[in-house]
Amino acid sequence: MMSYVANGIYNMVGTFNGNPLSVAAARAMLEEVATAESYERIAALRAQIDRALGDMIVEAGLPAHVVSIGAKGCVTFSTEPVRDYRDFLEIDDRYNHAHWLFQHNGGVFLPPWGKTEQWLVSVQHDSSDVDRLLANFERFARAVAR
Repeated sequence: MMSYVANGIYNMVGTFNGNPLSVAAARAMLEEVATAESYERIAALRAQIDRALGDMIVEAGLPAHVVSIGAKGCVTFSTEPVRDYRDFLEIDDRYNHAHWLFQHNGGVFLPPWGKTEQWLVSVQHDSSDVDRLLANFERFARAVAR
């Protein structure tokens, strides 16, 4: 089939002229970026974060634990798992605010502070990014454990 747009017979203009570009970008993402190897690398980085943060939490005696799944994780500043909204309301968010500031001032931009400090590992991240997150958390843990 002849492409009227590609050969210049028809000029694609109007509201939907970005759709081919959007579809091409989505296709490239699914076929070239979000590969099995990418997901394996993301899982390894996330596992590294989980282990290291868990160790630092125990070492500093912080009332916290790590929760993660897939590429996303968070530190929940509660000794007990949060199972419902009432548990969530009981979290002392002063830790979260301080942790957010340590991360932000250390070059890791988490979503604005809340009751859980969330991170998302992407295909763009590498071990140096994980090292920065962990170094910031270590400084935070030492500061609040005093």
